[in-house]
Amino acid sequence: RTSRSILASRFWDPPSLPLARDILERALDVEADYIVLTLADVSLMPNFYEDVLGLLQSSGASPALSIHRVDVYGWEGLLPQ
Repeated sequence: RTSRSILASRFWDPPSLPLARDILERALDVEADYIVLTLADVSLMPNFYEDVLGLLQSSGASPALSIHRVDVYGWEGLLPQ
């Protein structure tokens, strides 16, 4: 983890959370075609990463995607039993 923190300038005892910039700088050191940043508190559908890869690889796709959360009510019926 980095010693920098989002809250370091406002509080005396901030949590030890890295800045998004620090995470992305480290990701650039990895040899990969794509970088995916997913927050830990987000629950994804089982095929999420495959679907994202399909979007990225499709013709005419943007080199970057921003995917936002959608609340799905009654989601229990969407998952296979």
